[in-house]
Amino acid sequence: MAKTGNKEACKVLAKQLVQLRKQKNRTYAVSSKVTSMSTQTKVMNSQMKMAGAMSTTAKVRCYKHILHFNINVVLFCIQ
Repeated sequence: MAKTGNKEACKVLAKQLVQLRKQKNRTYAVSSKVTSMSTQTKVMNSQMKMAGAMSTTAKVRCYKHILHFNINVVLFCIQ
C-alpha cells in the first residue's frame, strides 16, 4: 500500500496493529489476574475446611475431657 501511495490506509493499519498489540497485552494481564484470584479462592476454601476440621477436633477433645472427668468423679464416689 505504501508503494502505491496510499499512506492514509497504511497509517490506519499501523494504528490498528498497535492497538491490537496493546489489547493482547491487556488480555494477558487480565488472564493472569483471574488465575491469581482463582488460586486465592481455592486457598481460602482449603483454609475454611481446615478451620472446620480443627473446630471439630477441639469439640471432640473437649467432650473427651468432660467424659473422662465425669468417669473419674463417678469412680471416686463409688469408692
